[in-house]
Amino acid sequence: MTAPKQLKRRAWPKITLRKHALFDKLSKEHPEVLSATEASAKCEELADLIEVAFALARQYGATEDERMALVRKKRSERASFAEGFYDRGEQPSSGAR
Repeated sequence: MTAPKQLKRRAWPKITLRKHALFDKLSKEHPEVLSATEASAKCEELADLIEVAFALARQYGATEDERMALVRKKRSERASFAEGFYDRGEQPSSGAR
């Protein structure tokens, strides 16, 4: 495995700026996940995306335990993506287009 990248770190001064920066980072991580071609690179990019999502949840007041409890609750209510299930939302009636 390669050595971790040396990152420049900076602190955001205000919570609203931090949230804005995190949403910006989230939007940048998504295409990186999609463009990664190797399984290990996909996993690295997914880890980055998850970390940003967790940081956003912290900004909205959710602890790690609360975040994971929400994940478990959603899995039990709606099944799991890992099992191949996802919610397609409300479907139009048979006569509608």
